[in-house]
Amino acid sequence: MFQAFAEQNVEKLNAAGATKIVANCPHCFNTLANEYPDFGGRYEVMHHSSCFSHLVRDGRLSPRAVGENSITYHDS
Repeated sequence: MFQAFAEQNVEKLNAAGATKIVANCPHCFNTLANEYPDFGGRYEVMHHSSCFSHLVRDGRLSPRAVGENSITYHDS
């Protein structure tokens, strides 16, 4: 089943012109980065926490606490 779905997904992603993918799940990140290339899916894959880090570093995103709450990150 995985092979059939991977082939379909790669076909659709390539048809859409995808070159970069942001994944919010460590399992999806691993699959997209390490297994999809076997099916012709060669993408720049970034975990969303790294994406956020780059955006903050580059000044494109400015996280801020609201009230007394702090910002918390949870990775599934």
